[in-house]
Amino acid sequence: GFLTIDRDFEDSQVSVRAKGASLSALAELARVQGMPDFPFEVNADIRRGAANTYIENGSFSSGIVKVAFGGHVGDQPLVDDMVFSFDADVPSAKEVIAEFGVVTDHMPAGDLIASGTLRNSAGRMSLERFVAKFEGATLRANGNR
Repeated sequence: GFLTIDRDFEDSQVSVRAKGASLSALAELARVQGMPDFPFEVNADIRRGAANTYIENGSFSSGIVKVAFGGHVGDQPLVDDMVFSFDADVPSAKEVIAEFGVVTDHMPAGDLIASGTLRNSAGRMSLERFVAKFEGATLRANGNR
């Protein structure tokens, strides 16, 4: 949907709670192919501020995957002002990746934990405090374009 920038809607808020039997069927509505056929649940509180739309207490789960997210999007998404933070927990990442049709024969088994923040300000995209841990390896990234 669309949250209007009309001043009459400033400080309005909505809580979104969605459960579905098939992530694959939902993705197909958006013309995305190859998603696994897992049940899913999405929750978030969305609030309209004076110049931003805030997403708070966001969560997504499907199968064994859990992602928490939050942030804000400016009135011109990805152009003026955006901050999006996430924490992902993917137990048995090899099994989850295989559900997407990826061959995982040579991939180690283990849990994937990732977190970070995407930020866009004044037309400059940055990745901040990105950390991914998998099978004893840690990847840390920060940077901008």
